[in-house]
Amino acid sequence: GRPDVAANRARDALAAMAERDPDRVPLLEALSAAQSDLGRHEAANDSLRLAHAEAREVWRSQSNRQLDWLRMRFET
Repeated sequence: GRPDVAANRARDALAAMAERDPDRVPLLEALSAAQSDLGRHEAANDSLRLAHAEAREVWRSQSNRQLDWLRMRFET
């Protein structure tokens, strides 16, 4: 019910997280929703774009790790 408080908490949590932390994606989505509720639609779109970009990176990283594991298993 308080999008301004939610946006501030999301920003604080994001600032404390590592860049590659997969938990950043849902926080960025929450930040986007709060910004949208505040009428800051451009900022909300930017946050959502960043969330999608980071989600792609998380997926890519997980896929690469899985592929490396399968490759090592095949080679042994």
